[in-house]
Amino acid sequence: MIDLNYTIGNIGPITTSATGSTLQSAAITTSGFPVQITVTGDAEPSGAGWHRLQIYRDSTAIGEVLHIQTSGGGVNMTIAMSTIDTPVTGGYTYSVKVVGSSGMSATYSEIGKLSMIVEEKVISSYNSINWLRRDISIPNVYYGYNSSMTASDSDTTWSIKKIATSGSVETVKLTNGSYLYNSTWANRVASFVQPTGALGVTWSVSVPSLSISWNQLAGVDRYQVVVRESGKLYSDLGSEIYNNGSYQVTKEVVNNDNYTYTKASSGLTYSVTITGVNVAGTTASTVTITT
Repeated sequence: MIDLNYTIGNIGPITTSATGSTLQSAAITTSGFPVQITVTGDAEPSGAGWHRLQIYRDSTAIGEVLHIQTSGGGVNMTIAMSTIDTPVTGGYTYSVKVVGSSGMSATYSEIGKLSMIVEEKVISSYNSINWLRRDISIPNVYYGYNSSMTASDSDTTWSIKKIATSGSVETVKLTNGSYLYNSTWANRVASFVQPTGALGVTWSVSVPSLSISWNQLAGVDRYQVVVRESGKLYSDLGSEIYNNGSYQVTKEVVNNDNYTYTKASSGLTYSVTITGVNVAGTTASTVTITT
C-alpha cells in the first residue's frame, strides 16, 4: 500500500465576470509534507475580454497567475494550472479564484466543472509503504506493519513507526527501536510515551524455581529480568555474569507477564528487578525473595 492523502474539488460549474470569484476549492488536512495542486478544464466565454486566475491556500495567493483572453464568445479557453505548496502541518482550503477581469463573463467549465486535485506528497526515507494501518494524529502519523493482512489491532505482531512533523522536519521512531514485530496497533501511542503504571511484581518459591509475575503495561513490549544474589548477577542458566558490557540482564521477556528462574538454591536471598522498556524510557520494580 502506498501513502496517499488527497482531495478533489466538487463545486461548479461557475459562471462569473467578477474579480474575487471562487471557481473551485478543496479542503485537506496535511501532515507537514509538500502539497501539489492541479487545476484543469476549460472556460466558455460569452464575449470578448480576459480573466486572470490564481491558486490560493486559504487567503494566501500561491503559484503563478494564469491569463486567458478571447476576442469573442463561444471560443473555449483551456485552463491548466499547477503548483507545489509547502505548508506546515494543519488543515487548509485550496481554491482557484478570478484575480482580475475585463469585459468578459465565462462559464467554468462548459461541461461539468473544473477539475481540482490537491495531493499531499507523503514521503518518508524510512519506507512508508506496505503499511496496513495509518493514523494521522497531527502532528504525529503512525504506521502499522504486519506480516499478516488479517492481523487485529490487539495482536502482538505489529511493528509501529511514528513520524512527528514540525514544518518541513520529519522525525522518525520505531517501536522497540527497530522493525521488530512484537507490538500492538492498539498501543501505538503509548509505545512512544514514557512507561507509567505499577508493575505489581508478585512471586512464588518452589526451589529451585522462582516464579515471578508482573502487570503488562500499555506500550511496553519488552521486560528485562535481573536476578541477583549477594550482589552477583546470574544468567538464565544459573551461571554468574561477570561482565556483559551495559547489557546486564538475566532474561528479556517479550509480550509476556511472567518468568521462572530455575536455578535458585535454598537458604538464600535473591533480589529480582523487572524493568519495562520502550523507546521513550523505562520503569522498574525490585523485590526481595528468600528461599
